[in-house]
Amino acid sequence: MPENQTREYDDSLLEQIHLFDYWQIVKKRITLAITVFSVMVAGTLGYLLTATPIYEATSRILVTEDQSRRVIDSELSQSIFNDQLRFETELHILNSDPIYHDVLGSLRLTSATPGSEEYQITLNKIKDNVDCSRLRNTRLLEVKAYSASADTAALLANTVVNVYINKYRNRNLESSRSTASWLNDQLIDLEYKLKDSQQKLLD
Repeated sequence: MPENQTREYDDSLLEQIHLFDYWQIVKKRITLAITVFSVMVAGTLGYLLTATPIYEATSRILVTEDQSRRVIDSELSQSIFNDQLRFETELHILNSDPIYHDVLGSLRLTSATPGSEEYQITLNKIKDNVDCSRLRNTRLLEVKAYSASADTAALLANTVVNVYINKYRNRNLESSRSTASWLNDQLIDLEYKLKDSQQKLLD
């Protein structure tokens, strides 16, 4: 047999031996691979069938622009800063405990005494199920609530927003009353000074 044919025969035989070895390795491992795959599929199906679905409800708040101040070009950067500061303040208020105290009271979620450990645990659980943020490049604050019940999630999101709006109105009302009282005091003071000036002129 020529030498080159012998080499081709040896290479072919060697390749067959390698393929046979690979097949033996696969046969040994295939049972383990099938077992692992089956366990993963069963585990995934079991989780999907037994996991409690979590529903998300979203409610939004429009934070109106303060029209009490007119902005000119030289005040533009300061106005933008103040606007950003206002949104950060409103978000802080929206995430604060006083908001959720009123939410607990409105929904009657606990009979525990405010300030007690049980009450604080319930309050923290409610806060953990609510996420508040500002929608990028808008004047909207977004409130997302999560629950195993779609109705509960919607009720929680809407209650948080309603409580915030009521507190926002009360703050504005108190601010308006304070401003009106200050203006009234200033007016009385001006009237007194005017009368005093007139009296001095007459004298």
